[in-house]
Formats: sequence, structure tokens, C-alpha cells
Amino acid sequence: MPLQDTVMSRMYNQSGNLYTGAFDCLMKTVRTEGLFAIYKGYFAHLARILPHTVSFLFTYTPIPSSIYPFTYSPTHALFQKANISRRS
Repeated sequence: MPLQDTVMSRMYNQSGNLYTGAFDCLMKTVRTEGLFAIYKGYFAHLARILPHTVSFLFTYTPIPSSIYPFTYSPTHALFQKANISRRS
């Protein structure tokens, strides 16, 4: 994702006609600033989004199992009775 974001923001914020296209922007950036210029701002974005992602995964994972104690399973007795009653 950092490649697209870097090229997109540089092309959007260019003054005049500095770049002719996305590939030209990428090549000029790598030539003038080096390969790691593509990853500018990546770690700041990661530091912002990582706590949210981790907290979401740790809180969202147990919630459905506590709300729905019976998960769908064809071998579960409730679902077998429902399937038998539909067939009759």
C-alpha cells in the first residue's frame, strides 16, 4: 500500500507538470530520493492504525461466541430436528 499512496500523493501535490504519469513519478522518486522514499509515512500510519486493529480483533472475536452460543453445525441436535421437520 505505501507504493500507491506515495505515488498518488506526489502526483496530486505536484506543482506544474513535474511528473507525466505514475511510473514516471515512481522512477523519479526512486532516482532522486532512493528506494526507501516509497515508504515515507508508512510507520506513522502503522503507529496510528495498529492499536485500533489489535483492540478490534481482541474485542470482536469473543463477542459473537457469547451472543450466539450455538454455532451453525449440521451435526448439532437443533439443526438436525429442523432439517427432519422440513423434510416431512
